[in-house]
Amino acid sequence: MTCEVLRDGCFDGLDFVFVDVDEPIAEEWAPRAATAGAVVIDKSAAFRMDPDVPLVVAEVNPDDLDSRPKGIVSCPNCTTMVPITALAPLHRAAGIDRMVVSTYQSVSGAGQAGVRELAEQWTKGDGREDIFSRAGALDGMIASGDVWDRPIAGNVIPLAGSVKEAGYTSEEWKFLRETRKILHD
Repeated sequence: MTCEVLRDGCFDGLDFVFVDVDEPIAEEWAPRAATAGAVVIDKSAAFRMDPDVPLVVAEVNPDDLDSRPKGIVSCPNCTTMVPITALAPLHRAAGIDRMVVSTYQSVSGAGQAGVRELAEQWTKGDGREDIFSRAGALDGMIASGDVWDRPIAGNVIPLAGSVKEAGYTSEEWKFLRETRKILHD
């Protein structure tokens, strides 16, 4: 595989372009790749809810690949991708009126800062001793960091994303909207 710097003309002659970058970069370069004639498969959230971009899970809605007005195909968020494969046949057979879903997000979802904060809390910043090697090590000994408002080491934080309308989090809204789009519901 050859990797090149993004520049005008870099997509010429390519059949497929896989985009796995931050949204602003995807928003700029995915349409350029599609204009150059490539089928663009975008993993970012940039085009997920665009009505002219199919949101596809191969096991659920592969026929949506046939209609790509913008030449781009989008992939859902990981929290949608896994359960939708089980939910789709249930929805087709009986319909789904309501779901209660719990997800557990990785600290890496917050980027390098999230991983770094966990590592620093895990070793209490000195890189030498694992905090769990001592009895009672977590009793008020870990301060909150910059990424989360609570310590993340040895913890489960009951909120992923930010709180939006109707009391749902941005992650919950994402799951709801993406699931409905994939199921054409």
